[in-house]
Amino acid sequence: MLPSPVAAADSHEEVRGTRKRACSADVACCCTSFSSEGSVAADLLDESVECRILEETGVRRLPWYEELIKQAPNCESDCRDWKAWANCGAALWHLGEKKASWDAYSRAAHALHGFRVELTSCQLLADPTVGKYLSALDRDFRTGSWASDEAADLALFAVLATRNRAAEICTEIWHERLPNHYFAAMQALCRRLCAPSRPLRQVCPDDSRMDLMKGNCLALLLAPDNLFAAADAKRARLHERVFDMIVQVDVADTGGCLRLTLIELSNLDGEIPGPGAPEKDASDGWSKKSG
Repeated sequence: MLPSPVAAADSHEEVRGTRKRACSADVACCCTSFSSEGSVAADLLDESVECRILEETGVRRLPWYEELIKQAPNCESDCRDWKAWANCGAALWHLGEKKASWDAYSRAAHALHGFRVELTSCQLLADPTVGKYLSALDRDFRTGSWASDEAADLALFAVLATRNRAAEICTEIWHERLPNHYFAAMQALCRRLCAPSRPLRQVCPDDSRMDLMKGNCLALLLAPDNLFAAADAKRARLHERVFDMIVQVDVADTGGCLRLTLIELSNLDGEIPGPGAPEKDASDGWSKKSG
């Protein structure tokens, strides 16, 4: 049975834009103080955001997240599975990913037509099967309800971390499936890892080290400037100032609010070196030490 995210709404005019936050390599993140002596635990966020990361919000979103990661592989294995697309649309609506929800319902409508024709927005809104859900999303868009909530997006990430599942931000392809949640988490990591002695412009997962993405361990690339070198290069390559870092996400419960922390791991195998362990630079297989 197709889950309904909201009550049906009247048809509206063609949607010409979105209010989704864009994940960009040009995002500039503010600096906060950061000190590192070996492996350290550090606060991820300032209190203005952190005090709004409520456990109940993340717990409420969790079943819809589970539905999304169950249905998404069905869409990827058979693009004509309209029910899978529609179920993803419903899950994404409840997760606050309104633009992604619109796209999923749109693909459900196209799948019902075998992707033989390109449906206009008016045709999508009038579709007898999923048009009522698209109409509701269109109404949300026109009332300014597509804007994402950073604290709510981070609440899901924090709840997953309490279950030792933070690495799913990489293994479950959040940058494609949950773009707003992905952006919020990467922006938070960048803000916290940034410091006067280590200015950062972007943080992103290191997809060449997926073997390290387990539990709450994340392999990251940190970019003081652009992530990639000059655009005129024949092959995309990382900027020479990009460096790697392995971190472990942890969460503390402070009276219903979840406080995200990071533990910086020095070993590229994701292990914390013991007392007296030798320090090596990145070229020798260890991440660069924080300044």
